[in-house]
Amino acid sequence: MNRMQLGGLCLAVTTLCAGCSGNDERPPGVGGCTDVLCGKPGGGTVNPRPDGGQPEAAIDGQQADVDAAPISTVDLSGSIVRLTEEQFSQEVPFLGWGYLRVPTVSGDDQVSFGGEAGVGFSATGVVSGPGWFTVVPEPAFYDLVIPTHAYLIAPQQASSNFTVPVVDRDLLTSIYASLSPPAFVRADASHVIVVFEKNGQRVAGVSITTHPTAEAIAYDQGVGYSTEGTETGVNGTVLLVNVVGMSPLRWKDNTGTDGSLTLVHVIGQVSFVRIDLS
Repeated sequence: MNRMQLGGLCLAVTTLCAGCSGNDERPPGVGGCTDVLCGKPGGGTVNPRPDGGQPEAAIDGQQADVDAAPISTVDLSGSIVRLTEEQFSQEVPFLGWGYLRVPTVSGDDQVSFGGEAGVGFSATGVVSGPGWFTVVPEPAFYDLVIPTHAYLIAPQQASSNFTVPVVDRDLLTSIYASLSPPAFVRADASHVIVVFEKNGQRVAGVSITTHPTAEAIAYDQGVGYSTEGTETGVNGTVLLVNVVGMSPLRWKDNTGTDGSLTLVHVIGQVSFVRIDLS
């Protein structure tokens, strides 16, 4: 990339994230920061929208509306949990407070958790199936956890014990530092954690084939992570370290089956993606 191209890219990124830098201590997506790269509600989500059905179709010279398939929704309550160990499987209650964005048919809805809202959260009209849930803690907790976009599967039936994860900052810092060469959690990049599961079990042998530009790709090795690995280990986990580009995520499992996902990732924040290969 020549200097003119690099300068243009820097200008574009600066323009997109205006209002999310400088002395503003809020994470992207909070307050006045409303661009897609800064966590605009609904930005990048793969959930269907109520107006997301087929376009108008011409039938016998007439325009006819083609109704979208009904969208199933569910009422959810539960808790925010911290992911505190390197396999990202151990969940402990997060005792802080903040707000949670959940996918609904009219866009992302915001509900409070912790504090006056109680230990957990309660949300109505959540779209069933896979979707993005965003945990934004109060700024007082930024040293403890990182705002997290979690790609989860909402159940078909109402649930009172649905958990949404938020990633522990010290954990991610420790994993990055253990890599070769070591990395650090950059504030000017996003961080993506992908976990592959099948029938409730982690899946080894999955390779990432397309991904956003990142400083490194680190696969789990059963114990620890390696930037020299080419597929997931027994913990089915891969890290996209310090992501700075925009691209879909594509993978291939050990049977040769391909898959893809439109990622939501935000500068200074974590995306935790749980993919079911069943």
